[in-house]
Amino acid sequence: ETRIADAMRVYADRRAIKQIAINLLSNAVKFTGQGGKITVRARNTSGALLLTIEDNGCGIPKQALSKLGRPFEQVQNQF
Repeated sequence: ETRIADAMRVYADRRAIKQIAINLLSNAVKFTGQGGKITVRARNTSGALLLTIEDNGCGIPKQALSKLGRPFEQVQNQF
């Protein structure tokens, strides 16, 4: 499901944004079971793009949340 506002323009490193989106969407697909739901939203918030990728997959264990954002860190596969 997508919910993206009309006429949005973003000034950013195209390659970096593409890689970030691919990584987030890949994880959402990987950890959302068959018949699950993935929603992509984009909207303008005070002149900045707010991109949200939400799924109803297994989630990230609480003990792994502190690793988010660290370079080269991965959470073990829950499957």
